[in-house]
Amino acid sequence: MANISRFEVIPLHSESRAALETNEAARHLRRKPQTLRSWACKGTGPIKPIRIGGRLLWKTADIKRLLGVPL
Repeated sequence: MANISRFEVIPLHSESRAALETNEAARHLRRKPQTLRSWACKGTGPIKPIRIGGRLLWKTADIKRLLGVPL
């Protein structure tokens, strides 16, 4: 597997990871990371994160479903 720069975005239809970090999820959703953090804090967003040790992860399947990308 090739090394991927943290600034490079894998196309969502090719994404194989089960969950994405906030910055990556925000890029796919075309939102600022702080917007996703606000969704998580207030519980108001269209998708909910997974909380692991104080970190937020966003299910790839939820992002695909929200954007209409085939699972």
